[in-house]
Amino acid sequence: MAILNIKSYRSSATSQQVAQQIAEIRDTGGVVVKKNQASFMTQSLVLTGRCFVNMYLDLGYYCFGSIQARGSMLMFIAAFLTFMAIGGFPFFKRIRRSLEEKD
Repeated sequence: MAILNIKSYRSSATSQQVAQQIAEIRDTGGVVVKKNQASFMTQSLVLTGRCFVNMYLDLGYYCFGSIQARGSMLMFIAAFLTFMAIGGFPFFKRIRRSLEEKD
């Protein structure tokens, strides 16, 4: 199977194009001249896609920290709301008592 792939590659247009580029590099003395460079947007999209693929394939490495951070954030919010409720209760009780006295 591999030999068939090698033979089909050698007879393809891509192989001829690569051979031509190698010949051009040899003619310039080994200096590579960049002819075609992807735009910033294309580079960003390709790298973002690769990043998402890597994150999808290795969820344990990339997501454990974010899961832990989300849990920590939820615990902080729950504790903050609890302390605010406890701290605000005496004020609420005093206002309610003053409203009941006015009636």
